Amino acid sequence: MNSGLTQYLVTKKVSYGTIKYKGHTIRLIDTPGFDDSDVNDSTILKEISNWLLEAFYHKPPLLLSGVIYLHPITNVRMKGTDKTNLAMFQALCGKGSLACVVIATTMWSKIDIEAGKSRQKNLSDNYWNNFIDAGTTVMKHRDTKDSALALVDRILQQNTHIVLSIQDELSSGMQLSDTGAGRELGHRLNEERKKVKDRLTKTKANFEDALQRSDDEDVREIFEKRLQYQREIHAKERELKSMEVNMQILLRERQEKIQHGKANLDAQRQANDNKLSNLTQILNSVTVNQQEPEAETSSRLKFESMSTNALLEAQTKQHNLQMQLEADKHKREMEEERKHREMLADGAKWGKVEAVADIGGVGVAIASLAQGCAQM
Repeated sequence: MNSGLTQYLVTKKVSYGTIKYKGHTIRLIDTPGFDDSDVNDSTILKEISNWLLEAFYHKPPLLLSGVIYLHPITNVRMKGTDKTNLAMFQALCGKGSLACVVIATTMWSKIDIEAGKSRQKNLSDNYWNNFIDAGTTVMKHRDTKDSALALVDRILQQNTHIVLSIQDELSSGMQLSDTGAGRELGHRLNEERKKVKDRLTKTKANFEDALQRSDDEDVREIFEKRLQYQREIHAKERELKSMEVNMQILLRERQEKIQHGKANLDAQRQANDNKLSNLTQILNSVTVNQQEPEAETSSRLKFESMSTNALLEAQTKQHNLQMQLEADKHKREMEEERKHREMLADGAKWGKVEAVADIGGVGVAIASLAQGCAQM
């Protein structure tokens, strides 16, 4: 069984963990969330689509058994981002998969119980009603091990495998932009682009007025604002263009990205080694000069030499620390890639394995889910 797609606010790529529970080997699939300030939504959609395609075309197919959507009950109202994320989630899954979806409300320890119950009822009646009508279950996740495992139990009870809508659409030859999720994101990007274009248009009259008044400060400020709006418009257009890809291009882009990343890491490692070697040579040279000072060297020159030595030592330590951080980052990336390949290679046993996925929600809840299960 497969149990899910996970939206971790800090996650940048799809990853997974494995637990043993009630005689099952369960995969907890963690996917990056939308509205990440560091990664645009089209990149996140392509990352999720890539993983789902690889899983779908594996021999045998690695199919999911359920999906968990996390929503913080502390949110007083459904914000615009909450609504758009919910729409994206529904488009990714498709109506036929909603019976295997669990919507889990989180952060109950941070809210009055009665207020939380009222909010959950409002959400169920006004925002999640289409999901519930299609068979989705709404549950509370109280940040405990038992509560986390209750979500897993609900997925296990389904005893089925599902093909998400985006998997079916891409495998049929659709471009990403033509899938339900692609259309949903495209609609949002076009709306955002239109708003920025409207703001850009409104600045035109102000800009011309400032020019006529010869107000250099206003001209410079409005000009910079117009440049910023133009950059935002171009960014939205690039996102829209980037989704004009089919399944073959998506898979090829992933392989090229992996190879490019490895090449960059190797080049950076070589550059670091060269820089460290140069710093070490300079440091050794200064040390030798200090050990054999000229008789007429003044105290000022000695002090300057000692300061240079200390500076070089500090630079060397800082560089070593930076190299260690980069090495650790490289190690984590390689470990994630190894686990990803291990999961695919383990596909022959996937039919005997459960997997849970979560799309949407908050990282703290899925973290406690993974941690709670890991304590078993």
